[in-house]
Amino acid sequence: MPLPGPGPRAALVPVEGVGVPNDERCTQCHAEIAAEWRQSLHHRAWDNEYFQHARAVEPLSFCRKCHTPLVGSSAEPSPEEGHVGIGCTACHVVPAGIVGTHNIVRRDGGHEVIGDARLGTDAACGGCHEFAFPGSRRPDVDRMQKTLTEHAQSAHAAKPCQDCHMPRVPSKKGAAHRSHDFRVQGNKDMMVRAVVVDKAEIKDDSLHIDMRPGTIGHAFPTGDLYRRVEVRVFAVDAKDKPLGQPAVEILRRIFGPAHEAPHKTVPIEREDRRLTGPRQIVLPLPKGTSRAKYEIVWQRMPPEMARKFGMKMSDHEMIAVEGIVKR
Repeated sequence: MPLPGPGPRAALVPVEGVGVPNDERCTQCHAEIAAEWRQSLHHRAWDNEYFQHARAVEPLSFCRKCHTPLVGSSAEPSPEEGHVGIGCTACHVVPAGIVGTHNIVRRDGGHEVIGDARLGTDAACGGCHEFAFPGSRRPDVDRMQKTLTEHAQSAHAAKPCQDCHMPRVPSKKGAAHRSHDFRVQGNKDMMVRAVVVDKAEIKDDSLHIDMRPGTIGHAFPTGDLYRRVEVRVFAVDAKDKPLGQPAVEILRRIFGPAHEAPHKTVPIEREDRRLTGPRQIVLPLPKGTSRAKYEIVWQRMPPEMARKFGMKMSDHEMIAVEGIVKR
C-alpha cells in the first residue's frame, strides 16, 4: 500500500463510518490535534507569504504537488483548498481508507484505522522533503531538497523525523499523542539546540569559532534551497555595542546551471557549505580588538530576496547562538 504523499492524489472515496473524508470533518472529532495543526507550517504551506512571493516569480505547477497535495499539479487550488495546505487527509487517507501508525477497530460513531508503521518513520516525510529539480535527468543526484539524505548521514540517523518534529505531548484526554504543530524553522527551542559552539577566542586579530551540529538530524540549515545561516562577528565596546559592520561567513548550498536540453536549464549543486560536522570558522576583526561578539543566524532567505519581495528581513531570521569573547 503506498503511503500518502505529493499530488496528484487519487480521488477520496467514502470510508465506512465517515463518508468521504474531509479535513473539516476530521477536526470535529480530533479537536486537540486540529488546534496544533492550525498553528503549523503544514497548514500554511500554500498561504504563507514567502511561498506566495516566490511562486509569483516562478509559478511552477510542480510546487503544488507538496503545497496543496490534494489538488496536485494539474489545477490551481481554490482559496479554500489553498487555505487547507497540507491537511489531515493529505497524510492520513489512501485509497484503502484512513491510515495511522497502528490498527484501530471501528467503534460506534467512529471509523477503522489501517495500521502502517511506516507512517511513524522517515518514509512518511520523504516525498515532500527530498526531491529533484523538475526536469532533471539525474534525479538521484540533482536534489532540490535532500533532507532525508542528510538525515541518513547524521549522528541521529537512528531516530525518525517524528522524534524531533512531532514529539509526544500530553493529551487532555487519554494517552499522550504526537504533536501536530510540526516544529520546524522559526522554533526558537529547536534553533538553539541545532548548533553548539565549543570554543571561541580572539587570536591574531581574528575570531576563531569551533562549532558543530547539536541535536539536529540533518544539515544546518536544511530544506528550501534558499535557506542559509550567517555567522557574524563584531568588535564591541565595554557595553557590548557593535563597533562598525560585522565580518560574515555564509553557510549555504551553492548552485550552478547545467544545460540538460535545448532551452532548458536545471541547477545542480556545486558546493555545500552548510554545517554537517565539526568546523572552525575564522573571521577578521579590527586590529587591536579585545572584545568581540558572534552571532549564528538562521535565515529563511537571503536579504536581497527579502528586499525584492518587499519583506522585512528581521521577520525571517533568528539568532540560534550568540556570545561575547574577550581577549
